[in-house]
Amino acid sequence: MFSQEFRPGFSDSKRSRVPCGIEIDGKPCGCVIRCLELPFIVPGAHRKLSPVLYTPYTGSWHKGIDIYKEWRKHNVPAIEHPAWLKEIDTWMTLHIDSPEGCVRYRYDQIADVIREAKQYGVKAVQLIGWADGGQDGNEPYQDHNSRLGTREDLKKAIAEIEGMGVRVLLMCKFKWCDWTHPSYETVLKPHTAKDIHQMPVQFSGYGYQTVLQHLDGGSRRVGALMCQMSPDYQEFADKEFQKLLDLGSSGMLYDELIVNAVSCFDPTHQHEMGECMGKGAVQMAERMYKQAVAHNPEFLMAGEGPFDLQTPYYPINYIRSWNNRWGEWQVRPAWKYLDDTQQIATCITGFDDREMIHQCMAFGYIMNYEPYNFKGKISDFPLTASYGYQATQLRRKLADYLWTGRFMDKLGVSVEVISGGDIVYSNFENRNNGKRAIVIANDHLETPLHCKVKLHGRAVAYDMYTIDRQTPSSVTDMIELPPRSFAVLVEK
Repeated sequence: MFSQEFRPGFSDSKRSRVPCGIEIDGKPCGCVIRCLELPFIVPGAHRKLSPVLYTPYTGSWHKGIDIYKEWRKHNVPAIEHPAWLKEIDTWMTLHIDSPEGCVRYRYDQIADVIREAKQYGVKAVQLIGWADGGQDGNEPYQDHNSRLGTREDLKKAIAEIEGMGVRVLLMCKFKWCDWTHPSYETVLKPHTAKDIHQMPVQFSGYGYQTVLQHLDGGSRRVGALMCQMSPDYQEFADKEFQKLLDLGSSGMLYDELIVNAVSCFDPTHQHEMGECMGKGAVQMAERMYKQAVAHNPEFLMAGEGPFDLQTPYYPINYIRSWNNRWGEWQVRPAWKYLDDTQQIATCITGFDDREMIHQCMAFGYIMNYEPYNFKGKISDFPLTASYGYQATQLRRKLADYLWTGRFMDKLGVSVEVISGGDIVYSNFENRNNGKRAIVIANDHLETPLHCKVKLHGRAVAYDMYTIDRQTPSSVTDMIELPPRSFAVLVEK
């Protein structure tokens, strides 16, 4: 239902994403519904449709999610994950080879980049383009990239980074294949999802940093979606996933978990005609989880945009949640409110990206540094890295509230703007003592923010922390914040 925080008009596959039709304050919500299961059956067959439950409610969107939360308690399995997951509040994404062979770093150069990043508090790195073919190339094969070094060089680099105390997450994809791979016709094509005309369902790929690729003339610009309901493909994916597991990283990040192909009509795949690919994606998540835990009980599976039934297996959700400051859309931290044990990693790309850092503080998101769209070093944006480091240090100091506390969004607190500013705020509840911490940010470029803070039903004073003053000052309910700054108010 909620696979990430969406914005109106954002779509990477119109075939499987449709507007939800809901309005908020008289305007379209902007979220989309994915993975619709269409009830295809062969002539003469019968099929029982899935039940649908409608529950009316009044109030904010939180009230609607509260209903869904209760359903989830009884219908989504609880899965064990490594304890170190809770430590990962800041990471970096590093691209080392592109779809067109633009080598950026060899295996023996990666550790130096991460060593620098660790100085800014980074605790994990997602490696992109480490496998043969570079980013998006030769999917779904998970072999080493000979242009970057040997398989042993890769394992050595991973071990060196892990030895620093930084976790390595290897990016991978299993939902689509590269049409340019020599084995496509003989090996991969039989596993692809077929449309109603028995043609492989095309996946258009992406244009990245070269003009040729943006003009659809570059290599690896197209592929075909794999049938995740096919038992034969599931076994094929198991073997490729094992190659990744054997490299010794702490985890992986499954890129583009979104299920684009709604149905598969291949009669050779040992499933019903027109079977739902969302069902197969959940089956594969369960298989991969069991395989990973059998290999290493501390192995972590992260993913980009898992839908609700995948989230137990992918406890980190990698998203992009830039907020349009002109009012066209606003990020709503729906996933974090739905399940605050689900970690959300959002991308920080700007050279002075205070606003995204404020969002991470207010919503409890992992700060994921991506200088030059994950192609640079963390020292390439010193203003962002320095501010993020200071914010991270404050969050770690107040971790019982801001990191392991219960995310309450705006529930139970009101902030009245007296004058100026561009406000973002939320609050967290300490699970041990029940007290609240309120994060308030002023995103305005020039104007100070004057506001009045009120915890519902409580008349309290606060300890106020800022990155400039991590020894708290005592305040009551009137707050002033300079432009492009934030504060944390902890209930006394």
